[in-house]
Amino acid sequence: MNFTLLRMVQNNLNRPQSDKKQLFLAPLLLIILIFACQVK
Repeated sequence: MNFTLLRMVQNNLNRPQSDKKQLFLAPLLLIILIFACQVK
């Protein structure tokens, strides 16, 4: 499950039309991912 989330983040980063909103959301998703791993 965590791997699929990481894949989604990578897909967001690789998207060509990445505007400022996506550039902000990608690290936010990574922080959420790390937080989810810490809770487990």
